[in-house]
Amino acid sequence: MSDRTVYRMLDDTAAAYPDKPALCQPLGGGKYQTWTWSEFRDAVRLISVGLSTLGVEKGSIVALQSETRAEFYLADLGVMSLGAIAAAMYTSLPFADQAQAIKTSGARVALVPPAGPHSRLQLSAPHRRERHGNVAGGLFCPQNHGPGAGLGAAG
Repeated sequence: MSDRTVYRMLDDTAAAYPDKPALCQPLGGGKYQTWTWSEFRDAVRLISVGLSTLGVEKGSIVALQSETRAEFYLADLGVMSLGAIAAAMYTSLPFADQAQAIKTSGARVALVPPAGPHSRLQLSAPHRRERHGNVAGGLFCPQNHGPGAGLGAAG
């Protein structure tokens, strides 16, 4: 088996093209947030370290509840760089179906966007909400709490 992983390819690309644009997120009004390859790699590394401190390891399942946006790709690669499994949740599903999918997936952690007008899930205690630069969201550890604990419908 090759030792060529997705993260290794990201790291190699960041080394070769550190200041070149890697990812652009539309912000509206014709504005974009752009991550360079080195910023992309560093964000993935930060997410990976954070997940690792929560006990995520090779083979762990991490639920990702996000629209298709830059932060989804950063989180997805952060999960994969640990050898963990990213379980993307369909944001178009009703809340109860999303909560059930997270519960039955065996996810060790669920990464969700910050509560807001476009968020389908919001967090209630116990949870952790983090902000690193322009990446904000919440962490929910479903295995530590009862069914649906920490999840609430966004209003």
